[in-house]
Amino acid sequence: MSIIIHRGSSFLVCDASGDIQPGSDRGFFVQDTRFLSRWEMALDGQKLLALGVATPRPNEARHFLTNPQLRRAARATLAVRLRTIVAGGLHCDIDVENFGDEETESTFQLGLAADFEYVLTVKKQATSGTAPERPRPNAQPAQDGRSLRLWLEDGEVPREATIAFGEKPGFLDASSARWAVPLPKRGRFHICIDVTIRLADRHVAPQETCDGTGGEQQTAERARHRRKQVRSQAPVLETDHDVLRHAYSQAVADLAELRLKGEGDLAEEGAGAIAAGIPWYMDLFGRDSLIAAIESILQDPQLARGTLLALARLQGKKRDPRTEEEPGKILHEYRAGPVPPVARKQIPAYPYYGTIDATPWFLVALSEHARVTGDLSLSRELWPNVLAALEWISRWGDRDGDGFLEYQRDGDEGLRNQCWKDSEDSIRFRDGRLASPPIAVVEAQGYVVDALDRVGQLARHLRHADLARDLAERAATLRRRIASAYWMDERGTFALALDAQKRQVDSLTSNPAHLLFSGAATQEHAKSVAGTLVSNELFSGFGIRTMGTREGGFNPMSYHNGSVWPHDNAIALAGLVRYRLDEAASKVADGFISALAHFERNQPPELFCGFAREESSAPVAYLQANKPQAWASGAVLLLVRSIAGLSIDVLEKRVEARPLSIPGVRHLSLRGIPVGEHRVDVHVDYERKPRVRIEGLPPGIDAATHD
Repeated sequence: MSIIIHRGSSFLVCDASGDIQPGSDRGFFVQDTRFLSRWEMALDGQKLLALGVATPRPNEARHFLTNPQLRRAARATLAVRLRTIVAGGLHCDIDVENFGDEETESTFQLGLAADFEYVLTVKKQATSGTAPERPRPNAQPAQDGRSLRLWLEDGEVPREATIAFGEKPGFLDASSARWAVPLPKRGRFHICIDVTIRLADRHVAPQETCDGTGGEQQTAERARHRRKQVRSQAPVLETDHDVLRHAYSQAVADLAELRLKGEGDLAEEGAGAIAAGIPWYMDLFGRDSLIAAIESILQDPQLARGTLLALARLQGKKRDPRTEEEPGKILHEYRAGPVPPVARKQIPAYPYYGTIDATPWFLVALSEHARVTGDLSLSRELWPNVLAALEWISRWGDRDGDGFLEYQRDGDEGLRNQCWKDSEDSIRFRDGRLASPPIAVVEAQGYVVDALDRVGQLARHLRHADLARDLAERAATLRRRIASAYWMDERGTFALALDAQKRQVDSLTSNPAHLLFSGAATQEHAKSVAGTLVSNELFSGFGIRTMGTREGGFNPMSYHNGSVWPHDNAIALAGLVRYRLDEAASKVADGFISALAHFERNQPPELFCGFAREESSAPVAYLQANKPQAWASGAVLLLVRSIAGLSIDVLEKRVEARPLSIPGVRHLSLRGIPVGEHRVDVHVDYERKPRVRIEGLPPGIDAATHD
């Protein structure tokens, strides 16, 4: 079990005891570099016993521990409390208290190390079990014995961690500190520890310390105020369904915590962008950040705006096969921290552009922002970026000129698969064989249809009539071509992809559900797809699996070949609602809510295993899943929107509410939904059928309700 706390680009991953074991993927990270790779506590050389852990704030953990049988202390007579706070650097309070009947004396030991590894190297090392060869870090205690300096000299960017002890250790060397702890009955011993890091010319100190004198207290307070303000501006959900209400509140808080501060390339006064997730992806991503922006558009339109502006600034300008940059292309991943050479074997350089679908998602997100806010100023500002993205779709994204987007890695480094299922083995035929590139995944074609339709609408409102007509024709043509090239009559759904020979990659997967979200399928095909999505092969009872149980590549514990992803399910649900396939939509929504009921704080992880609900009464955890993950937390917000059946288009002066009937939900209200510059309340009451009431609509906006 991993405990994760975070603030901004700093995060700590430890076990239930508060420890970080050498060789694990745990540690204290700042800007994607691990500054603590070992933190192991012991009494008289023996590991402490974990009793419980609480996380009262996203950046704070409180571990409650006790002692095993010691030479001078009976088992469970010493209470050890560890409080860790991540805010810039790391602050720790350790208290040892004697609840025994006799005076005790023991030695508290803390083992310490820093390897200064890059975050993706740490993640890969934990999976493969192999460690890269690199220079050994240095360690030196200060002359006064009150701090330990750890640093790396390898000709790259300087990396350094200084561990300062408020209570001077009795012994301190390069890898450990020890304190003699004599305690009378009810006596308490306190140790205060601060970890300050240096990365290049940046020094990061703890913002919260024992005496309240953290070097960046005002900055921390401003950040807390900003997150509180973001949460307070989100629509309020009122419902008699406790799980849904708690999950919604948690999701709003998660997205506020995952807000990246505007710095450097991301800078814009008052705006922020969405990081992909904790712990491995606390950075700007193309696909992930854009999907999360769309999911959370009703809760924080400014977050979508900041994400769009950040990605527009980093939009491709030239062709670079190494980073896969191309003119008009939206990036896959951007990390602000320095990347060591060993990590470049996975990602050659940043920004990295190896993604097939971020560019159409960029256009969809821009449209959604305009539809909800009614503000065309951002679209005008980004219109050159829009035209560049359209050019990339028709020229660079379509490698062979057949009208479909295809991907193929251009070099020896980077991602082999560049769709949302981007693991090495995710694109498989029914018999389990891997598809050969260039690969045209089905969902990317749907995203293009949606993007063309939406940009066509923006073009009409910006008085580009010729472009609007051209885009509408292109979208209609692409819809027909998708149906012709991807539909599989014998399976009643669309193929996962087309391979290099334009053969259908014929496995049963969740990908076709994205065509429904995009409005790229006929009603007849959508109805058939819905049937496969809720069949026993794809539907686990807690959600739609990424791959069917009878497929050659199926593995319920895999990353993309049988697991369940909340964002994938939310997109599928929104698509089913769009096509008014209510029976299937209600089943998916009910399964999603049932899964949420089992997660701590009703907070969904990045993904979970695809075992059938009949096999396990609760969702089975996936190892190394991120939590919170932006598009997983955002999936809860899209779930609520789909249950209410909300569609907002201020450009067309229309608000629609067509609610679903969900078991256990008798009342649902969303108060403070942004509709242009106004705020609207939507109320749904369920008796024999849903009844909808919309309050606060601005003049000129039509309401369509379907009771």
